[in-house]
This record gives sequence, C-alpha cells and structure tokens, in this order.
Amino acid sequence: MQSLGLSAGEGFWFILNPAHIHFAQDKLALADQRLCALSEAESRVLFDAARPSFEQEGKLLEYGNAATWFVRADDWNGLQTASPDAACGHNLEFWLPEGPGEKAWRRLHNEIQMLWHAHPVNRDRESSGLLPANALWLWGGAKGKMAGWPDAFSGKYTDSFKLSGWMQAFARYVPRNVADCTADELMAMRPQHGLLVLDGLIGPALASDWETWLAVYRELEQNWFAPLLRALHEKSTDRLTLTIGNDEKMLAFTTSRLSLRKFWVKPSLTKLLP
Repeated sequence: MQSLGLSAGEGFWFILNPAHIHFAQDKLALADQRLCALSEAESRVLFDAARPSFEQEGKLLEYGNAATWFVRADDWNGLQTASPDAACGHNLEFWLPEGPGEKAWRRLHNEIQMLWHAHPVNRDRESSGLLPANALWLWGGAKGKMAGWPDAFSGKYTDSFKLSGWMQAFARYVPRNVADCTADELMAMRPQHGLLVLDGLIGPALASDWETWLAVYRELEQNWFAPLLRALHEKSTDRLTLTIGNDEKMLAFTTSRLSLRKFWVKPSLTKLLP
C-alpha cells in the first residue's frame, strides 16, 4: 500500500486482485493474473461498482492500481489465504480463504460476482476476446502498522533490478532501484549487493506452456546466466546466488570466483532431483 501511495494506518488489511475463475475439467480454477490485465479505466469502473457492497459490510475498500486493491477487515485477521500464483491452476476448493470470516467473505464475494456478471466492462472484454473479471482474489493479510517493518528489509540490498508485481513494494527500501536493464548494464553499475528478479518463467509454467517455457529459458541463459557467469570469470563480480522455486519449495545456490577454481568438483544437477 505504501509503495502505491496509500497509508494503511490502523487495522488489518488484505490484498484484492480482480481475477478470472473458470471451469477446468472437473474443477474451478483461477486464471493467471497476467492474463486478466485490466486497464486503469476498466478497473476503476469495477472498483466503483464493488465499493458499496463492501461499505454495507463495514469494510473499507481502497484502490491501489488496476491489478491491486486493498480491503480493511479487522475481524478477518485470522483468515488463512494463498497468493494467486500459488493457487493458479489448482482445484480452488483447497485454496480459498479459510478461518474466521470465510463465510462472510464468500457471501460478499458472491454478491460482487453477481454485480459483475453482466457488467458492460466484462461484456466489452468478452466481445474483444479478453478474459472477463468475474471474481476477486483475497490474499495477504497484515496489520497496517507492523513492528520492525521496513527495518527487516532496509539495508539488505544496495541495488534492485527488474522488480515486478508486488515485489515493486521493496523498491523504496533500496538505495538504487533500476526498473529494467541488460546484464551488461547491470554489471557496469557495479552493485555492492544487488537483487535481480527474473520472473519470465512463471507465466508459461502456470499455463503448462512448456514450449514457451523452454524458449524463455533459452533467452535467460543467453541474456543473463551466461553473461553473469562470464562476469565471475572476468572478476567483475565476486559472488552470485541463484534462488529458484515453485509453489512447493525454494532452493538457493551460491557460487564465487574462488569456487570456479575448484577444477576437481564436477558439475552436477543431482541437487535438483526430488
């Protein structure tokens, strides 16, 4: 909320994403948020249509940007939620919010779905071959004032590169943030401790589009992995840590200029095995 110019103040807040839910074989599934892509004008209209329903339930609704809204729901502070990327593609029955307030949320959500069902914005999107926004995805959940934040993140990185989506919230706590650059441009900036986010594989993976996934991976190899490895060999950088993950786990691998000299260590992918 702070990164989008909003003040959370007191209370307990959740993130709301306008979303698309569809039937997939024998289950309800959440579409990838990147495919919904509402315009600012469309999102504003749908936000204004939904706000009275939230106000009737005593919930404060705030607009962040086209893809991100916020709702204050103090009495739902025990609600367990999942991020849209974690829930995408799975049976939603097991990923919907659970806990205190879940029935109230489902009732409110059903009302919003009925309001949006035949809304002109969605009719226009469907006629243009775009996914209609027929749902809201509720997730996150945090106090407006959290102890230790942003101290927990401040000072960890001197530079950040290519932050996207909700990770852009961290940009304000990094001395230098670069929205876009190439590997050569990054190394020319000589970051002391930089954070680089390469998330191009997420979309194809969620869609099970492995042909595109492989194409994106080849681009990452050519445009990022090979140049960064070369920078290690050329002593332009001292250490690289690669953090990879999916919806179940994360792994981190670190290499340095010194480790490249260990000629007796044979490269292996065995650590990636289940």
